[in-house]
Amino acid sequence: MISRMPREILIIDDTPEDRAILRRYLQLETEYVNTFIEAENGEEGLQRYLEHAPDCVLLDYQMPDMDGVELLEALREASPFGIFPIVLLTGISSQSVALTAMKLGAQDYLIKGQAGPEEVSRAVRNAMDRTSMLTILDEQRRSLEAKNAELERRNAELDQFAYVASHDLKAPLRGIATIANWIQEDLGTQLTPEIANQLRRLSGRVSRMEGLIDGLLQYARVGRIVVQPERVDTGALVRETIDLLSAPPEFQFAIASGMPTFLTERLRLQQVFLNLIGNGVKHHHRPDGRITIGWEDLGTMSQFSVSDDGPGIEPQYHEKIFTIFQTLLARDKMENTGIGLSLVKKIVEEQWGRVTVESSPGEGTTFRFTWPKSPRKETHANVE
Repeated sequence: MISRMPREILIIDDTPEDRAILRRYLQLETEYVNTFIEAENGEEGLQRYLEHAPDCVLLDYQMPDMDGVELLEALREASPFGIFPIVLLTGISSQSVALTAMKLGAQDYLIKGQAGPEEVSRAVRNAMDRTSMLTILDEQRRSLEAKNAELERRNAELDQFAYVASHDLKAPLRGIATIANWIQEDLGTQLTPEIANQLRRLSGRVSRMEGLIDGLLQYARVGRIVVQPERVDTGALVRETIDLLSAPPEFQFAIASGMPTFLTERLRLQQVFLNLIGNGVKHHHRPDGRITIGWEDLGTMSQFSVSDDGPGIEPQYHEKIFTIFQTLLARDKMENTGIGLSLVKKIVEEQWGRVTVESSPGEGTTFRFTWPKSPRKETHANVE
């Protein structure tokens, strides 16, 4: 024998005959054992609701002291979440009444005289199921809002920490660089090649540390602080980026014709090009290298490529180069923070894109990344 689930129904209706009909209809159910609480006016119905917290409310629209809509407003204020299982009963078919009832929280409505046992049972079940779902969604929304508030607070703390750390870490570095310059000036003609080499290495370490601090700040900000989108001519952006690099005069750059123009975060896209083109210059084994910048239309995305004719990268290092702090050359041979490509990967993926590398020793290197043609839709609290 299948046990039936208990369920408590509050019927608020000023007509005893209508209350009796609803009781009889719901007593025919085989899935539930229904018990009933009754009220013959709005004030009494509100009191019964507060006392019993029923599983569902059947509410008559036409009552002498307050109509169903007024009682709905009172019930909504009394409910902890403003969500409760309620079915409005009307004597006439009125779309405006039904719409108002739904806006105030009613889950369904029935027309008296036209609803039989099956329709009444179905309306009660639907009201309870929908209320249960809405309650879960409301709890999840509240939880998400609380987590977002906590995340915003932590982000603000992180921003403050980053600012303080940057200031406090850079101050002694500037002092070290100044002292190194003083030593070089004071030694004058007594400066030996060995000491000059050590001072150059010291200056390189200071520059690397400053670059590391700046890189870490940029890496931490990706995805939390967004630049306002603007219309960007990517061809002009690439030419501007090349000018910033101050590459050797023998270096050649080829930019594909017809580079796209679209609305995007200019600074983020420029950071990607700056790192990829800059890597091609920095790691080239010749002063007369060549870098080619191309693009391809992929529908909602554009795919850009940055190719060089440099020494290339061994296949086993293709994943490693995108890991933060990873470098392929010893830092004694080349000052490098190991943040550039990891920053590229993080920026591109934050824009829903993908970055890949194709390279073999002696065959040069090609980086490809995809970028959306329109800005992301989500709203950010912080804007640079």
